[in-house]
Amino acid sequence: MKYLAPLNYDRFFRKVFSDNTIAKQFLEDFLEAKIEEIEQLGDKHRITDDAAIVEFDYRCKINGKYIIIDMQQWYKPDVIRRFYLYHSLKDKYVISDPLVSKGKVKQKNYSLVEPVYTLIWMVDDNLNFSGDYAEFSLNHQDLINFVRDEHLWLNPDIYEIAKRRKEIVQLTDNQFKDVNFLAENKLVFMFQKNIASNLESNRSNKKYKRWFDFATKTKDDNNNVNDFTEFTNDKVFSEVIKRLRRDKLTDDDIKYIESEEEHIKLTQDFYLKQKLQLEQEKQEGIDIGVGIGVDKGIGIGVKKEKAKNKAEKNKMIKNMESKGLSVEAISDLTGLSLEEIKNIKADD
Repeated sequence: MKYLAPLNYDRFFRKVFSDNTIAKQFLEDFLEAKIEEIEQLGDKHRITDDAAIVEFDYRCKINGKYIIIDMQQWYKPDVIRRFYLYHSLKDKYVISDPLVSKGKVKQKNYSLVEPVYTLIWMVDDNLNFSGDYAEFSLNHQDLINFVRDEHLWLNPDIYEIAKRRKEIVQLTDNQFKDVNFLAENKLVFMFQKNIASNLESNRSNKKYKRWFDFATKTKDDNNNVNDFTEFTNDKVFSEVIKRLRRDKLTDDDIKYIESEEEHIKLTQDFYLKQKLQLEQEKQEGIDIGVGIGVDKGIGIGVKKEKAKNKAEKNKMIKNMESKGLSVEAISDLTGLSLEEIKNIKADD
């Protein structure tokens, strides 16, 4: 039996990070900043009447300024737009601000709105980035234009580049009427998959890496006490281990793990099926193009594309068989007929 429950499962993620001491240590490690105060926010807000509830987690004081840190962990197909919307909702203080009288008109005091850091802990996806995390904020468009100006960067006159850079710095340093507040809000995607795979090659001693290494170890179905030796002398991680120990879980926790594992498997199969369907639709489009007459050169390319698609399907079929799925189950999940699966395997 595994030693620790998976930190990446929602129930245990909440169980761990609902503790302010644990959350504070993780946030300090990731943000590389000292948190002077931390308060967990319990209010919940709905995006729409039928949307999932979003909970804004922590209000922190860093360098004398307050920010809201919303830490989430999950993955949906619409992850970018979903979290941009969550991020834009701000915090409960926007909703509960006192009204300020201005003549006969009463207005909300938006000067009390605090910057929001939305941290999304991505487990198995990296959004096609290779780094440990990707950070986004709202900056002046001229900054983007400056970076993308190929003509400027090919200019041999370094002083012209330096001059333009100075202008951009002045724009981004503008604090008139708190316009710099826009850039203080950040949306950060943290990639456990990348951090875990880069641990050996990346000698960086960034403290946040240990959290993702720990989480990855808890995902292993065969994790044991020896896997976590390096964490046992740390007071905070000792508490995390205590909260995740499998032998301390309730029967309901065990059922939850089994249910979550089944859900993950079904989700993976669903997205695999979608991918195969897209490939089939692409192939049908190619076949139609061939049918209405394409030249010989493109015909050769089509044959190569077919061979590539067949190899990919064969690889997926093998992968699903290795997970114990029957040919009938593979057919149901992929939409491929039993005959197609048989032919693909025969050509291997």
